[in-house]
Amino acid sequence: MPAIDQNICAYWPEQDQNTYNKLPFYLDSAEASKRKRWETFEPLLTDTIDWKPNMADTLKLIITEDTPVLRQSARPNSIAVEAKGDIFNVRERTSQASLVWQKFFSPKFRFLPSFQDYMKGQLVPTRKNIEMGQTHFKEVFYRTYMWDYSPFVYVAGRGLVAAPVGRDANGNSLKTAAWIESILQDPIPPGYLTYGTCYDFMAAAQEERGMEPYEGDSAPGDGGFSLNEKFCLVTSREGYTQFVNDPWVKENRPIQLDIVNSRFKPSPMGMLMCRTERFPLRWTITSDQQSPTENAPETIVTDVNSSEYNRTLPNPLYALMANAPFEVGWLFGKNGGYRRINVGAPPEFFAGGVTDPAKIAGMEWNGRIYATKNFPIQCTDANGATQLDLNSFGEYMRWQSSLVLGCVPVNPQNVIPVIYKRRRGITTTGLPGVQ
Repeated sequence: MPAIDQNICAYWPEQDQNTYNKLPFYLDSAEASKRKRWETFEPLLTDTIDWKPNMADTLKLIITEDTPVLRQSARPNSIAVEAKGDIFNVRERTSQASLVWQKFFSPKFRFLPSFQDYMKGQLVPTRKNIEMGQTHFKEVFYRTYMWDYSPFVYVAGRGLVAAPVGRDANGNSLKTAAWIESILQDPIPPGYLTYGTCYDFMAAAQEERGMEPYEGDSAPGDGGFSLNEKFCLVTSREGYTQFVNDPWVKENRPIQLDIVNSRFKPSPMGMLMCRTERFPLRWTITSDQQSPTENAPETIVTDVNSSEYNRTLPNPLYALMANAPFEVGWLFGKNGGYRRINVGAPPEFFAGGVTDPAKIAGMEWNGRIYATKNFPIQCTDANGATQLDLNSFGEYMRWQSSLVLGCVPVNPQNVIPVIYKRRRGITTTGLPGVQ
């Protein structure tokens, strides 16, 4: 079964030889017909910092702050008297982040299934699945980091709310389940995502938090559109489709609103563009579990008697509004507020190179997925005791990769989480007095 955050040295999965169909059966190989848009956040974080070996594992960034605007009026002295003066000075603040890493690997495959079964057609799809999962991991990493370090959240129907920032000594978010519950159970709970809400949080973000729009073409959209002088709203496809149900949209029918064809969608007044996220952050809240919890977006049908046995399907605890009534969207401004850390090659003597005997076997940490036979195999001796073999006969292989990445807050006011209540369906016709 798939698993996450496993202790690799304590986890010895071997691919079940009965997982795949054998050659005597007629097989029509087909990929699951899904559309999964994995990259949403990374393209919006347009600023990057290059990390190089010998720079240690923690990056400290010194940021220059401009002089604040201190006046709303200007009444200088007459030229006949001594002039008054304005003094300007810049200040410095610091921000820091540590590099983190994650490993990805498949179960170990034995040669026999590839020899006698249809499994040879599954090795490449397994590699593609790791690639897809690795991309999704990066997206969730950036989203989780921004959530943990956002000093404010916007609650639909309520406005900006101050939030805990950072993580505790164990690496857990200070935005605890209790804090999230206090937001969701407030006398003014989160409302729906509407055009009115969008206008309100754009105004609040600019006026109360100093958010700036994107500049230039550094984060272009689809269909020739650009984020220049605009903000970007990231929401689920479910959340976006509700915009067509908005009375304001129906009554005004802006002709530039593209609700069908493009990942980025223009919006009224040219201020906000939209990008959809396949698996937004949601919390499960049920009668049995009042404390908000995160659940996997998808699950596997394990009932052998089901006609959908072994299918990957949406997890009801995540997908059903009755179980997960609230979700989180994001308002992005200039450069996304955070800088991605681009990690270069591993340290010199770990980078590997067959032409240089002074270097040990190459270390991969930039996400390249490769096949290896270099791992121990559990086996039993004549007395039934478990022993380790170094896969000396090369009977097994697996896919694996290692990914190092990082993120540092620069202008966190340029990205704000937006908490709102989910809904579906058409409830208005857009005609006055008609529901």
